[in-house]
Amino acid sequence: MQREVEAQKLVDYVAQIGPQVPVRTPPERHVGAIIADAVLQVGHRWKTHVCPRVQRLKRLYPEADTVPGLSRLIETRGTGELLNWKGKAEQQVFSMTVAFFHNEGIKTFDDLRKWLKSYINRDRLMTKSARKDKAGIPRIADRTADYYRVLVGIPDAVKVDSRVKQFLSDAGIEVKKYDYEDLRAIVQMAAAELGKRPLDLDWAIWNYQEARTKRVNSFERSRGEGQMQHEYFTPKQACEFSQQHGFTDAVTAIQAMQEPKDWVQARENGVKGAKWWLTRARIGANILLWEHAGIVSEYPLGRHPGGDWLAERRSKFYDFLETPTGRQWLANHNPPWLQRPRRQPNQDAATPDKGLLVDLTSAEIARLEKIAREFRIAPAALARMWILERIRQIGG
Repeated sequence: MQREVEAQKLVDYVAQIGPQVPVRTPPERHVGAIIADAVLQVGHRWKTHVCPRVQRLKRLYPEADTVPGLSRLIETRGTGELLNWKGKAEQQVFSMTVAFFHNEGIKTFDDLRKWLKSYINRDRLMTKSARKDKAGIPRIADRTADYYRVLVGIPDAVKVDSRVKQFLSDAGIEVKKYDYEDLRAIVQMAAAELGKRPLDLDWAIWNYQEARTKRVNSFERSRGEGQMQHEYFTPKQACEFSQQHGFTDAVTAIQAMQEPKDWVQARENGVKGAKWWLTRARIGANILLWEHAGIVSEYPLGRHPGGDWLAERRSKFYDFLETPTGRQWLANHNPPWLQRPRRQPNQDAATPDKGLLVDLTSAEIARLEKIAREFRIAPAALARMWILERIRQIGG
């Protein structure tokens, strides 16, 4: 039961931050490249140390695409030459793995994929397996055993590495409470709920974490800091952040937002993303609250969400206000943070003391915000500039 609860957290988080979950690229059918990839990735950087050697092996030794061909090359060329690798430990693991697969009667990629579909065979690969018929190969733990299944494209394959664990942690899952098998099951169950293959969700998480790390590192270098930051946040984190700033009444009002009937119908009809409209609208409400209060340089947990992400949440809140449920909520709570800020006594006397309310659709607001970000000014300031410019053009 606890796995189901944690899987739902992951589903909610995926929906909130919006990473795409495309079908994973078809696997390589070069057996030698697959084994090299799995062996060398243990403790080494994949892009700089592993990938170049895997590609080299494929390019220089096309005959290594089968286990018999790979065995012959080990005898004639040597493992060090094939891998372009000096480390004796990795050479030993590679040679032992090829020999084990050979003894199992595995010859081609299809043979290997069929063999790895069995969790029994997957467990036999592990160094610490309790099975009497285990492979006896050193340096193979859960992650590497599952990585073999990922590399051959088995649909339920998931490799729970550090990036997947960080993603689960960001989703609100206490990863230290669970063992490897539990975490793998949580990802698999979340994928089923999302209508995706676990293999594809695993790949989407890995790519999302990779891209996020690049963006965050770039952001931190621009600030001259070394501490890692994250970008997005959940509705719960948004409300906690608002409460920390003393907006208890506002949080109560935001949490009172109910799902509009047409949103419920859209969700029940399977409209893509409809399940998450209310949670995104609640995030948008918090964002507007902070902007009204002048909190525009900090976000929950020190994260730095992208402008498009913020705009989409604001837009969904405006969509909510356009529904009968949203209008009733607005009438019941009349939140002051949705009203125009009053002029402070110490403001310049030339500051206008009258406001002009302009009704825009959510799409128009989102477009205005996007253009304003490009000019690096507030949307309201941009709108005012345009209005004044138009007045001047017509001679007003």
